Amino acid sequence: MQAAAELEKQKKAKEKQQLLQRYIDELTADAQSEYADDAETASDKKPLTASQQEAIRQQAEQEVNELYADEAESAVEAPESTKHDSQEDDDTQAQDEEETATSRLSRLNKDKLIEDLIYTYAKRYRINYQGTLDLRHGQIALSPEMRYEASNMAGYVRVPLVLDVRQAHLYADLSALSPWLVQVQNDGKYSRFDLSPYKDKADFKQLFEVLKQTTQASYQLPKAQQFKDISLTATEKKQGAVRKVEFSQPVAHRIADVATFLSLNQNSLKQIIKTKAADPEQANNQPPASQQQPLQLISADAASQLMTQNPETYQHILQMVEEKIDPASTLKQVVLLDNKGRVIESGVLYDLVFKPSSKGQFSMQLSHQLNFANYGRAEVAFKPNASNWVDAKANMQDTLLGGLVSIFSKKSLGTDDMLKSFGEEDAAIDSSAE
Repeated sequence: MQAAAELEKQKKAKEKQQLLQRYIDELTADAQSEYADDAETASDKKPLTASQQEAIRQQAEQEVNELYADEAESAVEAPESTKHDSQEDDDTQAQDEEETATSRLSRLNKDKLIEDLIYTYAKRYRINYQGTLDLRHGQIALSPEMRYEASNMAGYVRVPLVLDVRQAHLYADLSALSPWLVQVQNDGKYSRFDLSPYKDKADFKQLFEVLKQTTQASYQLPKAQQFKDISLTATEKKQGAVRKVEFSQPVAHRIADVATFLSLNQNSLKQIIKTKAADPEQANNQPPASQQQPLQLISADAASQLMTQNPETYQHILQMVEEKIDPASTLKQVVLLDNKGRVIESGVLYDLVFKPSSKGQFSMQLSHQLNFANYGRAEVAFKPNASNWVDAKANMQDTLLGGLVSIFSKKSLGTDDMLKSFGEEDAAIDSSAE
């Protein structure tokens, strides 16, 4: 009887050791893969240090011990009537333990896949865009560009866009997607989309006002201690900067601030979505857009007081955010201002720590750079004429993917004064993110 118990003990110890080795191999391969990606040449690649190997061993032991502790706890809680001494039950128990270990390893592999995808995206892809905000003429131009850079391959895709809000037209150069989405003979020409149906569903002037006030609130809600003035360099002074401000905040708090602010203003936000009046006479009596009062949200000061008086709302939102984003995640932003208080340059660095479904974590770093110039003078260079654009619907006919697109309308819309209250200042934007 004692010999059988000893054999069973040795069997479980062997199974535990095998599982431990599998965890160590998995974590070691993960670490070596990460260091291999970071190394630029073969000579840069170094084996794991003793301290790194020890950290991996300790992490693997912790995972295995937690796994066996959970199984032991379940066994203690199980009724005595479920315990059997037969060899058949021993085989079943061993099989169950193997399935449990396999399931745990499968979850680890899934989390590793997610981590690798995000890590690869952050390391190899770079997003840049240049653009112009010409608010006097109700036009916005952007040229988003995605670049891919690996050790043996590189490339980029750029899609110039022009939004004419007054005419409710969107122009997009989709030449990179020919012949799958647009016709080859129209390469170099913009495809024009008619957005007039969407104007009847949403008030874009109010939407712009919400974006402006929300952005302002996101910098007014944090504490004053999170801002500090720092010295300007000679180069920054040549750019016209007279002030340099550094702002830092936990990412989870940043998200919770904005989400809570929007939650407190949810009744006002409903005004953005237009509803058709049931009574035609009532619809005719509604004032035109030019005479409607701009949407006024609760101020940041008022929102801060409400958040102080009712902290449970903010804490609930913060708790939900921190379930996915670790409190250790931070953002640091440095802003250059000119003598009129306008932004010349803004750089943001995000140190992110995510919480996947398992007990492990993974981190990544993102940066975003914005440069502004030509305030009040910027104009959109693209001027539509008969030779530089084609109807989007016609351009997508007889293409592989064109038949799947159904967001176009034949309606046209005359000029209106949607952007009259947007302000008179325009700016050229140059941005990059990685």
